Amino acid sequence: MSERPRDIAWRLLVALVQDILNPLLLISLALFCGAGYILTLSAPVDIDAWVALLCCSLLLPIIPLLLRARHRWRQTSATTGGWTWPCFLPILPILILLPIFGVELSSPILQILHHGDIHVAYIHQLMYSVAPPQNIFLPGYPANSYWLYHAVLAAIVQATSLSPPYVASVLSIVAIVSSLLWIAQTLIAFKIAAPSTLCLGLLTLVVYCSMNLHGPLAVTAEIIEGADTPIHVRQMLLAGGSNSPPLHSTLGKVMNFTSMPLAILAFCASLYVGARISQNGMSRFGVIIFTASVTVGLAVQPIAALYILAALFGGLALTLLAFSQGFTGEFTTLLLHWRRQPTARKCAYVLLLIGCASLAAPLLHYVVNFATSHAAGPGIDLLSVNNSLMIFSSIILFLPLFVVQNLFLVGEKRRDHCFIQLAFFLGFLLTAILDLPDKNQYKGVFFLAILVATSGLLVLRRMQNASLMRWRAIARLLMIGMLALLLLKIIIVTRHYDGLAEDNAFQYSGVHINYFDVPLWIGLRDALYWIRVNAEHDSAVILPLSSHKYTHMIHERTTYVRKTQVWYTSGIPAYNKRVANVAMFYDPGVQAEQYEQLLQDMVRALPGRPLYAVVRESYVDAETMARRGARRVFQHSGGGAHVYLLNPASLE
Repeated sequence: MSERPRDIAWRLLVALVQDILNPLLLISLALFCGAGYILTLSAPVDIDAWVALLCCSLLLPIIPLLLRARHRWRQTSATTGGWTWPCFLPILPILILLPIFGVELSSPILQILHHGDIHVAYIHQLMYSVAPPQNIFLPGYPANSYWLYHAVLAAIVQATSLSPPYVASVLSIVAIVSSLLWIAQTLIAFKIAAPSTLCLGLLTLVVYCSMNLHGPLAVTAEIIEGADTPIHVRQMLLAGGSNSPPLHSTLGKVMNFTSMPLAILAFCASLYVGARISQNGMSRFGVIIFTASVTVGLAVQPIAALYILAALFGGLALTLLAFSQGFTGEFTTLLLHWRRQPTARKCAYVLLLIGCASLAAPLLHYVVNFATSHAAGPGIDLLSVNNSLMIFSSIILFLPLFVVQNLFLVGEKRRDHCFIQLAFFLGFLLTAILDLPDKNQYKGVFFLAILVATSGLLVLRRMQNASLMRWRAIARLLMIGMLALLLLKIIIVTRHYDGLAEDNAFQYSGVHINYFDVPLWIGLRDALYWIRVNAEHDSAVILPLSSHKYTHMIHERTTYVRKTQVWYTSGIPAYNKRVANVAMFYDPGVQAEQYEQLLQDMVRALPGRPLYAVVRESYVDAETMARRGARRVFQHSGGGAHVYLLNPASLE
């Protein structure tokens, strides 16, 4: 009997999303980051090359993925059902996230709020200059941020003519949805939830938002106590996690200008691959996805690559060693399979492995460069009480279930269940003893939460399948409690973001970020707009250190020096010198000889580059600037800030 057209259409849609688009996102990101960094090691790379590389990274994997999708279509054509109304049930819970997605996409202030000035500065460098970029707090020195994430955004901005913060928000939402799909496939592989069920969608959200899922309990307690303060996401932080404020919500971390959604995506995809390997053995697709995940992790958040390799790969290796007899049999089968392959296919396998290694290996140099360029490098603290409190305060809801799952493992031989438990133990060890710069190890708790939640759901599934009615009832109550906390958590975060979105300070004009007509900024805004349109792309702008951090997004040029965080300038003595230079520049009492020496020092730091300064009359008057030899290139008629070219000779 032939299939109905709607059944074929549904299966085509599933194949398009699950077999092509979802792996394409991760593979193309890995190709872009790996190949892009290799190019920068040989020659500077401009924005046109980044755009071309992005197009190639999207097009190259298409044909292999189409062939794989066609093969899977033929394999499952007899077993895969057509469209029925339950097919949409797993998607329904995801609709809970639409309000927070909507407010994120509609509010420029939310898109910029979390370190947007830093990220946009790197994007502008990559758009207007060549890679690798320079330190945005101290131009002339190498960047010490993981800038390949910004290279991805810069290429998309250049190709679409959309504003960088908006592109970052769209990419984050795409990464979240992709992560949910990988988690759903993992839950199906573990038989925790069946396809085409509402339970699958709900449990997928529980796993993704598992970090500090119990946070709403703290909010509820404050409401019961009659607290007068408005509900805030930081109220979801329970005792013991006060040293890591970002732990208030998974969504609170990923719904901002950050590469963390991509890092979680890489981890979720690797978890799925690890689960499948622990169940059925290795595959070409698994090798590709695992390598792509490590590559993306190294490029955008190296801590993700650390957890993928040390926790997931380490847990998988220990599992296979623990079940060495089965592993030996699989290895023998794999060897026989290899011997039966035609020579051409063997060559293709070898080229695949070489290609995977050649993309990921150079990025170790990229990571080591940043890790060794800071005064406060990574370290180990075996007695870190704060780390342990942070872990327990964020995943305590699932820890009892995790302990129960360990007890079940004693009496059964399940490699896939053993893999999850061992991966969590290794990840816990990493998080407990690591001491990363800027307390960055808190990001590891996101990965731990995904592992411990998966382990906990294995216990609930076992309880639901128990013969005793009481166990099934307890499992249902626990599940209802988790879902209630999940709903409360999403509501609290969404309301919090709704409140933040009321501050409409910015608007977009194509790729540019503009201020609204806020009186505080009018005098300065026009000067920054002039620089954005007229100043050379390699110029540097001198602004007072007291300038608001978002000011640096508007002029789209490098700032001579700006107020910093320790991570970005630690170990660079020249930073304090430049800070002193800026203070001296805006001092109208500086003598001519002192100013001449000051200008020479600035020019030596950035040779051959035009230096522009934004100066208000209340800081330094026009006569003083004229005596200094500065050329006024923009005059604000309303008494606001003027723009001066300090070294006119640089344009001759």
